[in-house]
Amino acid sequence: MKRIKKVIAFILIAMLLIPCLSRANTIKSFGAVLSAPEDFSVEPYSSYNLLEWTNTNKVFTYILIERSIDQGEFYPISQISGNISQYKDYSITNGHIYTYRIKALVGRDSSGYSTEKEVVTLFPEDLEITNVFSDQINLKWDIPDLILYREIDYKIILDRIKTNENSWTTIATLPVNETSYIDTDVEHDTYYRYRIRMHFGNDRYSNYVPSSYGRSTLTPYALTTSLWGHGLSDGKIVLMWDMSRVDAGGKALIERTDPTGETRPLISSADKNTYIDTGLIAGETYTYRLCLLSPRGHRSEFTEEIELTAEYLQPPIDLTANPISSNHVVLTWNYPYEEESGFEIWRKAQDGPQDTGGWVRLATVPKNTDTYHDRASINGESYSYKIRAFRGDNVYSVFSPEISIINKYPSKPLPIISYTDRGYLRIFSNDRVPRDTIYTLEVKDDPFGQWKDIKIQTNGYLTYSTRYDTSTQLYYRIRANIDTLESYSEELQFFGSPPEAPSAITAPHVGYGRVVLNWTDETEKEKGYNIYRTIDGERTKIGSVDKDEQTFIDKSPQAGVYVYYEIRAFNLIGESQKAGITVRIPEKAMYKDIGGYTWAHKDIDTLQGLGAFGTTQNEYFYPQNAVTRGELAYMIMKSFNIEYHNSVIFPLTDITAHHKYYNELTTLTELGIMHPDKEGRIFPQRSVTRKEIIQVLNNLLAHLDRTIYPHDTEMLKEFTDYPQIDIEDMNMLASFAGEKIITGKSGQRLALSDYAAKIEATAFIYRTLIKYQLIG
Repeated sequence: MKRIKKVIAFILIAMLLIPCLSRANTIKSFGAVLSAPEDFSVEPYSSYNLLEWTNTNKVFTYILIERSIDQGEFYPISQISGNISQYKDYSITNGHIYTYRIKALVGRDSSGYSTEKEVVTLFPEDLEITNVFSDQINLKWDIPDLILYREIDYKIILDRIKTNENSWTTIATLPVNETSYIDTDVEHDTYYRYRIRMHFGNDRYSNYVPSSYGRSTLTPYALTTSLWGHGLSDGKIVLMWDMSRVDAGGKALIERTDPTGETRPLISSADKNTYIDTGLIAGETYTYRLCLLSPRGHRSEFTEEIELTAEYLQPPIDLTANPISSNHVVLTWNYPYEEESGFEIWRKAQDGPQDTGGWVRLATVPKNTDTYHDRASINGESYSYKIRAFRGDNVYSVFSPEISIINKYPSKPLPIISYTDRGYLRIFSNDRVPRDTIYTLEVKDDPFGQWKDIKIQTNGYLTYSTRYDTSTQLYYRIRANIDTLESYSEELQFFGSPPEAPSAITAPHVGYGRVVLNWTDETEKEKGYNIYRTIDGERTKIGSVDKDEQTFIDKSPQAGVYVYYEIRAFNLIGESQKAGITVRIPEKAMYKDIGGYTWAHKDIDTLQGLGAFGTTQNEYFYPQNAVTRGELAYMIMKSFNIEYHNSVIFPLTDITAHHKYYNELTTLTELGIMHPDKEGRIFPQRSVTRKEIIQVLNNLLAHLDRTIYPHDTEMLKEFTDYPQIDIEDMNMLASFAGEKIITGKSGQRLALSDYAAKIEATAFIYRTLIKYQLIG
């Protein structure tokens, strides 16, 4: 019985302890499985950074928020209830990089940290209007410098509103590092307000600077005329100005300063262009100036003051103007008097880049001059000229009558149309003779002979016919004239017999995606070359090239067949005898070992089609085999269609002409694309590193006159082996890495000293072809 009682007591004690033990195990278990917040994001807003997350824990927690500034140490900035899923950090300062991380807390237990999220707080400050003109407003602002380099995809938004407008307009979207803007789309005598802000992305912006109202300014009223004049007679002075560009309702205000120093207004007029100032003292000098008054009553600036003496002076006569070249106009005039000290030449440009809105004094020339050379004119501009005589400092004659010209070269005539017809050569102009232009057909019978005029045409089409025989050799061109300025069509070369055939036909680069044909030009008679292709007896013309060309590329050969290529020179009489070559086009190899390299299939297919891997058909690509210098030379020559060099200036000492890659290595050495050591050794069997391939591609682009695209060298710091990069290689590597031609290996390493695998060399070459548009 006692034993039974002990068992029952043990059972009761166990029942009381089990819940307690169970509760203790749950807390411990909770501490082990507490999850970090998920979907953590940080975005910049107008005055704060918004943090958002998802708390997946099933029990009550707290969220601890930590922040780092400019990659410094993390420190807590807030602890909030786990029921809250966002936080706004207002304690931010412009020009800093903030990194955030969060974790869940329960008592002393905590989850791991979330992923770290970085955000850049950057926006414009201190918008200023630095200069205001009638046709331009200059603005500037500040953007703080970041301590750390970052590529930021923010945009600066510049808004403007003007008088009587109801809404703001965005006038510029600028890069994040821009700190100034020149607004040239403005009207004079107009109020404008400007404001600026940063666009962070989507609908997120910084606050407006200086405020949502903006910063205001008024453009001055434009001064669109000069003031000039002369003595009309003893005791009278006539003043002149130009109101043609003044707004309706605008007025001209003229002031005069007497010899006594007293200044007073003479006239305020909206419609006059002249004014005769009478009652003056003969021989006395008076000072005048002019400003314009806007319809709103705002004044423009004043013209420069002019001093005029109340005396009469005879004007020059017989002014002429003749264009000699696109920037040279010759003026001549007569002055049959002995009254002058010299002459002023004035010019007005019309509706062109030199149009200043009115007359401009171009030059002053001394007494007894009758010619002036204007060498500051522009082709295509229309000009008016006038001149006047002056005596002393303040006595002027009336201006000569204006004379206008069009300083314009005639348009180049289109290429001549020609054909032969029963022993006659027929020639036509390709276009009608333009208005104000004369066409003249010129001919010569020797390449270095003198041109002779044979026909003139002033309207319609120019046409001409002449007989020829097999010995005929003539050169024609059309000359177009506007006054003394002239231009010429392309020359038409005509021979009375067909051209000679080309020689030395070769196919240096053969692939299923491209065949390159070269030949030697043996004639001066050709107009161009026709290229034919024959497969299984079927002959097709596949293209033509111009005169003097010696290369053609067949971009669509048929794989796996023998092809006969035929090149014939041609002219108006006919084609030359044929010259050709038979070529076997390789089939596309279906490599069995590139299944794991789907990212490079297009690279491999493209280079194989260019013949970069040779014409031998293999089942295996061997993508991880190291590439030798000889193999790289072959891939470069074929991929970039480099012409082989026949002469060798710098012979290589460690290979002979029988070496497999002799032609490729010597050619690239002669071109400065690959370099031997100081003893002339090229080491054709040595494996190349990743860096060596980039150096060769860099040299190749320089040979092709392609400038590598610039990238900031700071971007190289994202690679863990950045400290091992030589300073002299920084710009080159930043360009190739920035263009993603070379990318990081595992561990984010450039691995420049690693030997390059065949798949890597293929990718580097293909990406260079694409990035620099060297392949269709």
